[in-house]
Amino acid sequence: MYHARARYLFELLKSLDDENETIMLFGHNPSFNDFADMLLKRNPIYNIPTTGVVCIRFDVNQWQKVKEGKGDIVFIDFPKRYKDESV
Repeated sequence: MYHARARYLFELLKSLDDENETIMLFGHNPSFNDFADMLLKRNPIYNIPTTGVVCIRFDVNQWQKVKEGKGDIVFIDFPKRYKDESV
């Protein structure tokens, strides 16, 4: 999903099999940043760093029911965050 646009990723999400309660998508910016911002209720993330992970939860029981701007961020994390915290 190197050059996938946010709209394509959104349509892909909505087409997933409902047997999958949790999914992970991997890709590159700016597409994934735009995709996360499209899904979230709150302020945009602006930048998902290299190797960053964003977890978003939806209050739905079918992927087809996911709506733009209705996701809740559970966490955002990235390894470089801990670079200066070594012992």
